[in-house]
Amino acid sequence: MAGMAPIHVMGAGSIGSLFAFYLARTSIPVRLILRTPTSVESFTRLANVLTLSLPSDSDPHDPSRRVTLHAETPTSSSEPISRLLVATKASDAARALASVQHRLEPGAVVVAMQNGVLAVLEECDAVVRGVGGEVARAAEGGKVTGQAEARRPVLLGGIVQHGVYRKADFHYVHAGGSAENWIGEIGRDGLASSSYTASPSVRALLDDLAKAPELKVRTAPPDEMRNRAVAKLACNASLNTLTALLRCRNGVLLSSPACLSLISSVSHEVGAAFGVDPAKLEQVALSITQATGGNWSSMAADVRVGRATEIDYLNGHVVRTARARGLSAPTCDALVQLVKATGEVGAVGGGKWE
Repeated sequence: MAGMAPIHVMGAGSIGSLFAFYLARTSIPVRLILRTPTSVESFTRLANVLTLSLPSDSDPHDPSRRVTLHAETPTSSSEPISRLLVATKASDAARALASVQHRLEPGAVVVAMQNGVLAVLEECDAVVRGVGGEVARAAEGGKVTGQAEARRPVLLGGIVQHGVYRKADFHYVHAGGSAENWIGEIGRDGLASSSYTASPSVRALLDDLAKAPELKVRTAPPDEMRNRAVAKLACNASLNTLTALLRCRNGVLLSSPACLSLISSVSHEVGAAFGVDPAKLEQVALSITQATGGNWSSMAADVRVGRATEIDYLNGHVVRTARARGLSAPTCDALVQLVKATGEVGAVGGGKWE
């Protein structure tokens, strides 16, 4: 459709590729933002083709599983950005957002789509508040003026529950797509769902994402979005962390009484830190572990190849949030140290994967 605002997708890892691929098969213009000119050159050598296979595919060159996309770096284009999906690693998200803040239109909609999205949103919020210069404040009460508020980008959270893994450069496999992916404003102090109304720009983005039914994007009021984000955090803080340490697929955890006890402990610490029923968190964690039993977690994949993990945005965020409330989270704290130790030992040649 002529004149339709493009959706910019920052990052071509598993989640960025998932969304870019299915959106590109609709009428929506998609722009892929890669970190460096070298990455763009690598994509260009592949004729700007992004491939997303299904596990059952027998033909790796099936044209229905390939799309051609425009790719750019944050600074190689001056095209304004009004809709941005940030799909980098958690530790890169705020820096990636800052690299394009000069291109964000007033009131742009930005979606953070990482594991550990609650911690990521805190970092990205600092970037968003700086867009367009220092925010003016009213003389009375120190409140942000309506004009300044309208210029500030709208920051949403994405809770992505589909399974995607890398097969080759710019080639991913969509291994699990039965769950729903949730995008919306995540509740915080002063944002009550009873008085919340999504802006027209947010509704327009959600409507466009719904044009790709394979993504199964849903939304919910801010308090429900927060509860879903906390449940995802509890799952990632147990499942991802334990599979990375034990070097196993997700489902193996269910056969170990010790692992089940650790999942319960993590769920209770997350529940206490965020004020959510721990029994419900534990139930969600066990359900997802069962449903994804044959998969490798993203953190296990990171540890296996020596990449930095998202542990500070998962268990580390639980520890920091608990401390801010005068609580402790000893299981999460210990898991943080163990994952970091695994990376440090691997960096000096120990702890090889067999």
